[in-house]
Amino acid sequence: MLLTINNTHRPIVITQNGEAKGVFIDTESYQKMNDAIGIIKIVSQAENDIKNKGINSNCKVFKNVEAKIRAKKNN
Repeated sequence: MLLTINNTHRPIVITQNGEAKGVFIDTESYQKMNDAIGIIKIVSQAENDIKNKGINSNCKVFKNVEAKIRAKKNN
């Protein structure tokens, strides 16, 4: 059974009394799914920031970074 999962990357649904109770997937597919979920979370957070005006222009970001670098050099 595991050899089939690794070769085909197709999930195996485990049922009990005809009702789906669990799913086996290979580790590569699991990692890809987790990576995709992470990207979706980042995009969702970015969309919320844009909607709530929680964004800064590139110029403002670079000025803040340069100011922090200068402050570190002066310490």
